Amino acid sequence: MKRLYALLLICAVQLGIAQPAAHQYTTKWVNSENGLKQLIVRSCIPDDDGFVWIGTELGIYRYDGANLTQVKDTKYPALSKQRIIRMGKDMHTGKIYFVTNPECKLYAINHNVIEQVTVEKLAKAIFTSNEICFTESDSLMKKVFSAERIQKQILDYTSVTFQTASLTQNFFYLPQYDHLIAYNKNGEIRNFDLKCSSGMVLLQFGEDILVADQGKITPISEGKIINKKISVDEKIQSYLRRSLTNLSDLEILGSKDRYYLKYKGGIYQIVYQNNHLRTEFLFKAPAADITSITKLEDEGIYLIGTKTEGMAIVKPILFNTVLFDENKLNKSINYCYAVAAVSKNKWYSASGWSFNPETRKATPDQFLADFRNTRFLLPVKNKLYFHAKNNLWNVNTRKNDYDFTYPDLIQPIYSGFSGYAYYKNRLYITHLYMVYQSVDGQFKRTNGLNSKLAERLINGIYAVDNGLLIPTEKGLFFHSPEQGTTSLVKGLEHVNARYIKPVGKGVYWVGCYGDGLFLMHHGTVYKVTDKNIDMDAVHAIEEDSEGNLWISTNYGLLKTEKKSALIHILRRLPLACYKFSKEDGLLTNEFNGGGTHPSLQTESGILGFTSMKGFVWFKPTDVRQHRFIGKILLNNLVVNNTDTIIRQNNKYQIPSSADVLSFNFSYGYYYNRENLTIAYRFEDQDHWTEIKGNSFQMARYRNGAHTLQLRISTHSFSNDPGITQTFRLDFEARFYETFWFWGLSFLLFASFIYISYQVGAMLRRKNEIQLKARINEKTAELRETVYELEHSRSTVAQSLREKEVLLKEVHHRVKNNLQLIISMLNIQARRKNYIDIEEFLQKSETRITTMALIHRTLYQSEDSLDKINFQLYLEGLAQSISDTFENNDGRIHIDIQTQNTILNLSTAIPLGLIINELMTNSLKHAFPNNRQGVISIHLQRIASDRFELIMGDNGIGFRNEKRRSKSFGLELISLLAQQLKAEVRMPDADHRNYVILFDEIDIRNDFTIL
Repeated sequence: MKRLYALLLICAVQLGIAQPAAHQYTTKWVNSENGLKQLIVRSCIPDDDGFVWIGTELGIYRYDGANLTQVKDTKYPALSKQRIIRMGKDMHTGKIYFVTNPECKLYAINHNVIEQVTVEKLAKAIFTSNEICFTESDSLMKKVFSAERIQKQILDYTSVTFQTASLTQNFFYLPQYDHLIAYNKNGEIRNFDLKCSSGMVLLQFGEDILVADQGKITPISEGKIINKKISVDEKIQSYLRRSLTNLSDLEILGSKDRYYLKYKGGIYQIVYQNNHLRTEFLFKAPAADITSITKLEDEGIYLIGTKTEGMAIVKPILFNTVLFDENKLNKSINYCYAVAAVSKNKWYSASGWSFNPETRKATPDQFLADFRNTRFLLPVKNKLYFHAKNNLWNVNTRKNDYDFTYPDLIQPIYSGFSGYAYYKNRLYITHLYMVYQSVDGQFKRTNGLNSKLAERLINGIYAVDNGLLIPTEKGLFFHSPEQGTTSLVKGLEHVNARYIKPVGKGVYWVGCYGDGLFLMHHGTVYKVTDKNIDMDAVHAIEEDSEGNLWISTNYGLLKTEKKSALIHILRRLPLACYKFSKEDGLLTNEFNGGGTHPSLQTESGILGFTSMKGFVWFKPTDVRQHRFIGKILLNNLVVNNTDTIIRQNNKYQIPSSADVLSFNFSYGYYYNRENLTIAYRFEDQDHWTEIKGNSFQMARYRNGAHTLQLRISTHSFSNDPGITQTFRLDFEARFYETFWFWGLSFLLFASFIYISYQVGAMLRRKNEIQLKARINEKTAELRETVYELEHSRSTVAQSLREKEVLLKEVHHRVKNNLQLIISMLNIQARRKNYIDIEEFLQKSETRITTMALIHRTLYQSEDSLDKINFQLYLEGLAQSISDTFENNDGRIHIDIQTQNTILNLSTAIPLGLIINELMTNSLKHAFPNNRQGVISIHLQRIASDRFELIMGDNGIGFRNEKRRSKSFGLELISLLAQQLKAEVRMPDADHRNYVILFDEIDIRNDFTIL
């Protein structure tokens, strides 16, 4: 089996051999790899909708240029198992008829719909070997089929070897086994005086019939034999002399006005002109067992049926390629980067070859083949030089005959030159990372410019109207030789620029590798994009004589109208280029750039581009874009991925259960489908939704009848609206989309509103009652809260007043206490009975400490600010005095019993001082010589405001002389007792304790000081 896609290069350019001017062709096979179950193809006939119908030994198939579909009609399930023994097209109606076997039924295909044709007694169709079918659609044929007397001749016609019946305006010619008859409009049958064989063939050119039989050509016109000689060429003569027993390599195929001769492995077209039949070579036969040849006129494509290999699609190659046999030459000869015209009849490639476009002869140049810089060609004064082995060589003389000094290169490697430019009669050459300029025949490095380039790899240099553009691997630079300035072009600071093409003053194309194409337009940079094609690597651009741009890329050759393209680019809109690829005869989609001459344009209008497989050249007027002109067929419509909807009454009834609609469609197109944009919308939508492939899904549309529009447009046809096919879809309303649903919904809604209003009114009244009760409740709570707040405010105000009074009392007490201290110090100082000052200070300290402890106990208390727990106070006082007299060893025990008595400050201070004096005297005098003992302090309440303090020790007691001496301590006790208005009983011989009876002083009347 042949591969699905076999690219056959016929008449390719080979080493030293001229390439003929005839068209080249590629062959694509439709066979088992596409799903063709039987490879015997008897007929392949195009319909008027753009599809090709293929009749085989096992069913009939439809082909659209990309997809092959076997006809499996649920109405006629046996079709997929039938042999298609006859097949032809009615040229009047465009219907295709075919006959099956073994069921022997006649069917007609009309706009992709197959219907069986009922045949009763009379014949309904006459087929020819050249895939034509005559039916009642022609008025003359209608008479033929209605005449019973001709039915026998029609039956005899089926037994001849070549069924080549012909129909003109006034006659129907029907070959018989040994003669020829004609039937005219009057119903007359005319027999021709011709002795024919079973191998007779009728050729029809316009209204003329040529009978080819038994080594001669007999012309017939208007039902009569014409007495004139028809000359033929050698190939046709060979056909006329053929043996009917061996027709494998000599056969006439085709139909009216277009006949083909299969001759010695070639396919020739038969041309009838000026009474002469001649042949013109078309292409090499793709197979030996050809059964039919049909041409798609609009596409320029030939469909060829075979007996063993399926169907061949033969397309013309639109492009010429200069290509060499790499097995005989260096492999890099076809890696083409730079091609320039030396003269009108000579092109030269830096890869090492020359080509004559008139004779189409290519000649390799093996001189320094292994040392060439394949990217560099330099024109100098009508001479062309290539770069090899660190020198420049004339392509004609192979000499270094230039008139300047070769640059003194820093890195002299053979592949280093990357570009040149002539600016104001001065030559600039770039080499790796350096720019050299010629000055009086000497090349010098432009140091200022090179420093700006900062070790960037230089891809070339181009002269523009006001300076030089230097593309590098990291940005595009502009250099002004007059001003000596170099700067990066804003917007192109980071691109890998390799190509510059001036469009006009201040307007340039900038081709980049990896970054795409840009347009510099008077200082503004515009990115060029395409809606459908990746343009990340653009190598060269040429404009043809008709105003079209040709762009070489890594993905094929693009074409677009220049005027329209500039408008889109300046508006920052994407282009829609037409793409030529391997399907159009290119040997590769990958073109080359980075050389000094990546493209070529001659005075005759020929364009050429360098590629990875040779040099592609063509005449733009010969390269045709193929616009889609067929029809769109909706193969099936499936809802919810399960149920297929059948078209009825020219519309599709979509059930209410449908959520997702899946469309599968076909269209006939035999070239690169990347050049098509497919989109759909409904008639009431403004936006088209673009899709890829032959299927799409959409959600259910709103109910009712709608028109789905499916459009296919071809790229680069700016004024082409495309082909739009419409399909009627009737969406069945869902229950919630019907009138009754909305009517009932309205009634239910109105009822709901009424009931809601009544319930709301009732609830509103209930809420009003509850709200009033709640308001009353909250009002009472608020009144209570206000009362409590007022009471709290009064309490706080009273407390504040008390605090103010207390603060005044504190100041007053502080003043009294300080006055008390001063008075005690003054009294003690006047007595002058201290041996030294230390004793004086010690006693003063204990008395002041006594008063300080009062205040410490007071502020540590959390209960009151004017009363203290006297038990806690006495414990602290006893500890302080003991520490003062170094009673830390517990030698003297202090027994305190106060019954948790609480006293105010006015009482506590003088009482504390009395206890201090008594305890100090006991510690100082009652226990000499480290004697142990007990000091007791008992305080008890003996009436509501009456207290008794009993204080003593078990020491040696007071001496009488001491008591009579009236010491300061005793005097102070007496004064403090007076302040307390206390009754004091001093110890005597019978009593060893002090007994002090006192009442708690009223603090409000406490203004007494010592």
